[in-house]
Amino acid sequence: MKKGLVVCLVILFLLTTFASIQKGYSKNTLSVKDSSINTSVATDEITNILKAWIIKNEAQYYKNISVATTPVKIEIKDSKIEGTFTVTVSEMLKATNPEELPAIRGMERFRNLKKGELSPSQNNAVNKELTSWVTELKGYIGKTETLNIDFKVVADLSESGSILPETVNFLAENSKGDFYKIYSLVQSADEMEQEGFKHAKEIADKAKNAVLNSFVVDTYRRCDLDHPPLPQPGDPPNTRYYTSYNDYYNYAANYADSFALSYNSQYASCRNDCANFVSQAMYAGGIPMDTTPYVTNWWCNPPNPPMDYSPWVWTTPVSQNYYTGLRDYMINRGHWESSNITWANAGSVIMWKDTSDYPGHVAMIVQNDTINRALSQHNNDRLHYLYTTTGYYSYSCDFYTVHNYVSFYSLSMLDGTTK
Repeated sequence: MKKGLVVCLVILFLLTTFASIQKGYSKNTLSVKDSSINTSVATDEITNILKAWIIKNEAQYYKNISVATTPVKIEIKDSKIEGTFTVTVSEMLKATNPEELPAIRGMERFRNLKKGELSPSQNNAVNKELTSWVTELKGYIGKTETLNIDFKVVADLSESGSILPETVNFLAENSKGDFYKIYSLVQSADEMEQEGFKHAKEIADKAKNAVLNSFVVDTYRRCDLDHPPLPQPGDPPNTRYYTSYNDYYNYAANYADSFALSYNSQYASCRNDCANFVSQAMYAGGIPMDTTPYVTNWWCNPPNPPMDYSPWVWTTPVSQNYYTGLRDYMINRGHWESSNITWANAGSVIMWKDTSDYPGHVAMIVQNDTINRALSQHNNDRLHYLYTTTGYYSYSCDFYTVHNYVSFYSLSMLDGTTK
């Protein structure tokens, strides 16, 4: 008799449990602590609010927008709702040419307004920077971009369980697992145009004291098209030559996207390898290795590193790299130049700072169309992950662009073949 009663209780428990799981969501998604609220309705409502907010932001500059949301956790407690979502946005720029983008309009406005006041060197520098950005941005025109990001939406609920619109707040994940409050995904057109105007002025100011046209202001960002690299003795056979780091094909950024959620089997894998991952992407983009001899486990920390072991794999200075971390290593060898959150283009890097101003985590920038920006990284693996120009990233990170003068790249770096 007791056995039959136990069986009945177990069956009743299972039926009650399954009945409480709302259709369309996993049993781990909902955390409900207010039985008076219809959780399915509230979840659908907060999902639609998030989608509408994203589309409203992006529709200013993009078309063909598609937003896919997946609820990770929905918690309702004390007449409040908090929802965490993974989001994927697919979209295409409305602009049909780079000159329609607000930041480029701002650079052109400075050039046209100040043209008669600038020296030949200044005019040359501004024109080269503008031309290089226009050339790069052509790669985004007519192309569908896919962005990933995690959002948290919090709001108060009315007595009937409806979301009170005036209480809604949006938070974006910072790619390290923490959320920060966000008011807009994109800047206004006026703000971006002002950024372009300011950037052109900074370029002109750098070239102010140049001797004739010898000072190349944009040398850290793009190649000098007047002096393309030439094949050198001893270069590998079937080497593909190009004019700059990243070139038109964007090798560094593409490499980062290709292996953001996996490991390249050509190299040893290791844990917590954010710098290892970025190093591989930069090598794919053309930055040469200068360790001698070549070490099989060069990208990761081998048990007994040789004396000339490369410090790329650590962001912080440690004894094994003679207290020269990734940042100092790249700057000292002339590969990196300081940039900023607005103008660090695809193939550049983001480096987080800790309390001692030591560099910490590092990621590869894989998109900057002057509207939206994205990164790919290891550790907390992220693929083409949206980051914004306001809030967290603007004060927690440093940005570095890469010099142009690396001269070759072998396609075997990506797929194991030489073409």
